[in-house]
Amino acid sequence: MESNNLQEYISATRIRLRKTSPFFAALSLYAEIEFTTKVQLAATNGKKIFFNPITYIKLPPSERDGVYLHELLHMALLHNFRRGIRDHKIFNIAADIVVNGMIVNEGDCNIPKYGIRDPELEDLSVEEIILVIIEMEKSFYLWQIFSFLLVHLEDEF
Repeated sequence: MESNNLQEYISATRIRLRKTSPFFAALSLYAEIEFTTKVQLAATNGKKIFFNPITYIKLPPSERDGVYLHELLHMALLHNFRRGIRDHKIFNIAADIVVNGMIVNEGDCNIPKYGIRDPELEDLSVEEIILVIIEMEKSFYLWQIFSFLLVHLEDEF
């Protein structure tokens, strides 16, 4: 697909955002966009937003808007820079919970059905959600050890 046609999808999203979310629309004017097949759907490095030209245009407009806003919010909230040396996967899950909650609560955009959400956590900060996730992992790990010991103790008797 030609670059001009792809830019039309971005322009359409920016226009829809202007009508529903003027703040985010203004913010979007500063986002540099690049189309690449190196990402599955979309990503940001904190300076640019990358969209896969094949998967992005297959989404319905409200989900394209949501994905665009999702990456824009990661940039605006400085998630790439705030992560520091923390575990990339855990930080990204926590950041996605915050960002997707903001998008859904905004009401005019949708996230794809496979987007990460947790309404009980989305009002917390990314850092607070990370602590919850780590505690959940610890509890799960302890439960696995406990279950293992129960099975092996039963074998002893």
